Amino acid sequence: MFEDLLRNQNFSGAFNQRYGYNTKGRNTTGVLRITLADAYYGTSRDVGLGMKTLKVDIPAGIKSGQKLRLKGLGQRGQTEDLNGDLIMTIEVINDNNFFLDNQGLHTIKNINLFDALLGGKDTIQCFDKNITFTIPKGTPNGKVLRIKGKGFPIYKQEGKFSDLLISIIVNIPSDLDDHDLYLIRQIKEKRNGK
Repeated sequence: MFEDLLRNQNFSGAFNQRYGYNTKGRNTTGVLRITLADAYYGTSRDVGLGMKTLKVDIPAGIKSGQKLRLKGLGQRGQTEDLNGDLIMTIEVINDNNFFLDNQGLHTIKNINLFDALLGGKDTIQCFDKNITFTIPKGTPNGKVLRIKGKGFPIYKQEGKFSDLLISIIVNIPSDLDDHDLYLIRQIKEKRNGK
């Protein structure tokens, strides 16, 4: 008789509320900190849940602030199917060579003055890839070059990547000899119409 009454949802809810039984477990939260390289390749982390440890798979392309919902691993409910979820917020730590924002994956590249003036090709290592890019003729210091589809993996879109943004720093040579300086003066005078 008592069990039959408990099967009635309205009575069960009121009874559990009055006497402290938790029908539906609450969601719990946590933070997982990973490196930018981990986010680029995808990784896994061990998460301690009381007496047990769970391996959490983190897909490639995940960004800071994204959440992973682990169903049924939150607060325990009255029955297993009423357990709450564990919601893990991802925090991606930028490294010394790259940082990520809504525009894409950013890095910095030093080039010499002559490539900046004349244009050419250069290569940058982006994690496990060597990416060749074009330096336009007359590239100024601080110019940002956008390389389409060579940046950060797009979350849950296998084989697709965002853009790579390369901030250019032009190195001014400090070892010019007298002949080099003479030629540069000739160019300067020509440009100034003298």
